[in-house]
Amino acid sequence: MALDLTNLATVKAALGISGSSFDSQLSTLIPYVSRRLERHCRRPDGFEEKQRIEVIERVPEIPSGKVWGYSLKVAPVSAIASIIVDEDHAFSGSGATTLTDGDDFTWSPKTGRVYFDGYRPPEGVRTVQITYTAGLAADTATLLADPDLADLVHAANLQIQYVHERRNSLGATSQTVNDNKTTAQPELALLKEVRELLAPFVRRRMQ
Repeated sequence: MALDLTNLATVKAALGISGSSFDSQLSTLIPYVSRRLERHCRRPDGFEEKQRIEVIERVPEIPSGKVWGYSLKVAPVSAIASIIVDEDHAFSGSGATTLTDGDDFTWSPKTGRVYFDGYRPPEGVRTVQITYTAGLAADTATLLADPDLADLVHAANLQIQYVHERRNSLGATSQTVNDNKTTAQPELALLKEVRELLAPFVRRRMQ
């Protein structure tokens, strides 16, 4: 289940809403905006902290004496359970090699970058499987309680407020009737302040 970046009570407090008239719409906007922010931050697997299995699509030819690094799709990383190399793609049995943390590889919890500084994986397609735990929070309550993630929550609340205040035009479509053309309301862009708040959470394009 995808991690929502805020909840109804937090949104209503941020917007100064005390009644329940808009509860249904706000409850719909919370996951909608959360997914928008995930896409902006280049996090296709979301922000949720959970165990993940990732197979490296391709290991390039690594020159002798060089250290190759790979960026996991999700960060920060709290644990790497295993890295298995298998040119037969089974990742089990006699053909699989399990690497040792600290000897064969090191990794950065903050960036999710894995460095194969003690082992040179063979060149090939889908020959390395990494099982790891990563993400910002296991659930929304944990996220809301973490002061380091306050900007992410604030960004979600601001964008929800922005969309909510323009709810009457959201989803309008262009059409021409009897030569009279109406102008479409495009999907609302992320606010500049929201983009600035999200900047520390955007994943860099690294391989």
